[in-house]
Order: sequence, then structure tokens, then C-alpha cells
Amino acid sequence: MSELATPLIDVADLGRTYGAEAGFLNRLLGRKPRQVRAVRGVDFQLMPGETLALVGESGCGKSTIARCVAGLETPSDGVASYRGQSMDVIARRSLPERRDVQMVFQDPNSSLNPRWRAGESIAEPIRVLGIESGRAKIAARVAELLTQVGLSPEDAEKYPHEFSGGQRQRIAIARALSTRPRVIICDEPTSALDVSVQAQILNMMKDLQDQFGMSYLFITHDLGVVDHIADRVAVMYLGRIVEIGPRDRIFERPRHPYTRMLMEAVPALGPMTDAPPPLGELPDPANPPSGCPFRTRCRHAEAQCAQNVPALRSLDGRQVACLRAEEIA
Repeated sequence: MSELATPLIDVADLGRTYGAEAGFLNRLLGRKPRQVRAVRGVDFQLMPGETLALVGESGCGKSTIARCVAGLETPSDGVASYRGQSMDVIARRSLPERRDVQMVFQDPNSSLNPRWRAGESIAEPIRVLGIESGRAKIAARVAELLTQVGLSPEDAEKYPHEFSGGQRQRIAIARALSTRPRVIICDEPTSALDVSVQAQILNMMKDLQDQFGMSYLFITHDLGVVDHIADRVAVMYLGRIVEIGPRDRIFERPRHPYTRMLMEAVPALGPMTDAPPPLGELPDPANPPSGCPFRTRCRHAEAQCAQNVPALRSLDGRQVACLRAEEIA
């Protein structure tokens, strides 16, 4: 990946808020509407041919970012762009660039139509986006895609219930590949699979990336998956990125206390370690703490941490949002 390459995806000050205005009764009683800022002030870029992993606990905003980048949701603030053009505009106007950004969802049971044969699911975007015309050409393309993901062309005639979970996810990946995309957004694509099948799917995805040069935005909570597939890692906490940088640098020496907590929570073979347990629970996203959002669970928090939200700053080859990163690393 060239340092001079132009980003495919550029996310700038992205925010997404859920919640409606207070109803008449709530206004009458003086109640404020409950609004959740699921994502706030997120910035990152995805370069050609790279895999960027978004990591964090459930509820930190990873999947919300994925949907905004895919054009499935409209950001409340900021923008997610593909090659300089807003994904929201691309999706709403069904512009040709729409085929370049595809998504693989967590649960193939939900993302595949149970009444459609596998071949129909894969052929639908080819037909709708006009990538191929004519029944014979579309069928040939479907057979090629099934072969690329390790299945047989004969599997095109089977229904989703006739496949295992790993095979269904291969079909979902084949469908994403059907438009010849440049970016694939993967939202926990292996979390519903057992470990051996996870490894097969991840190895297949890496091989496909080497073959076609695609970029992956990979959403996961599993640091083992991140270590296997990612080039760069962005760690999220309560809707914000708190550390982002090259995978090896972050894994070797995490600078944010939350990143360190995630690393210490990964099960390991061998003797038990003396790693301290995490402090407390994830705060209410609708009522986050003042200042640093992680301070209520951080062993290194000081009075200054409650005053201001720390911005990402460069440190040791990555960016980190922590006032005491140099002291505690």
C-alpha cells in the first residue's frame, strides 16, 4: 500500500444520533427526550488494498459506523465519502459508484432470502445493477463466484437451509463480490461461526483480497480475528475512536488504557496472569460521563480527565486519545 495512495473511504467528523423529539405528554411534564449519540466525531480513512479493523465492546458504535459508510443510514453529523463523494448521496441517487461498496452482515440466516436459491441471491445485484445481461452470462458469473468462495456451481440450485453456517456466509460473500466491489464492509462476519470455520472464512477473505485488491472495513470485537486479518486497528469506546494505528504497533504496546484492557481480556493458553479485572460497566450512552468517556472505568484517571474530552494526538506511530498516555504505557 503506497503512502501516496488516495483513500477510498474518508470518514470525517462522523456522528449518528438516535431518538425523537419529546412527545406532547413528555413536553407537558417537562421531560427531555432520550437521545443516544451512538457515534460522535469519528475520523478515519481506508486505503486501497488495506484492512482496517474497528474494535470495541458491544454498543460502542462499530455497526452504526458500518451502516453509515455503506450508505444504509444517514449520518446526523459529518460525512462518510467514497472517492470524494458522500455515500449517503451515492445510495439515495443509486449512482454507479454504489456497486463499489458492498457489505457482508453478521448473520447469513437473516441476510439471505430463505425462499431464494443461492444462485438467485448472488444473481440479484448482477441483474439489478446491470453488471451482466442475459441469463447465460449471469449464470456463468454466479458459477464463477461460487467457485471463488470454495463452493460448487451446482450449489446455485440449493436453498439456504441446505447449507451449513459457514457455507451460508460464503454465499453472502459471493453476493458481495458479485458487483466487483473495491470496498467490502464486514460487520462481524465470523462471530456466529465456530472457531475452525472462522479460520477458513478469514483465510478465504485474505486470499480474495490478494487476488482482487479489495479493501476491507472489518467490524469485530474479537482481537484474535483482528490479529489475523487487519493491517490497521481503530479501537472504539462509547462512540469515539480512542486509539488508531498499525496492528503490530498497537498489539505490541497499547497506549490507551481501554486498548490495554481489551488485550488483557483475551483468553490465553498457559499460566494465569495477574491482569486486573475491568472496572465497572459500560456507561449509559444517553448519559455519558463528562470529559474522557473511559475515566469511570480507568485505573489511571485523575481530576483533569473529567474536564475535557481528549482529542486524538500522534504518539509512538499511532494516534491516541488519552491525557496520560505517555505516563502509563
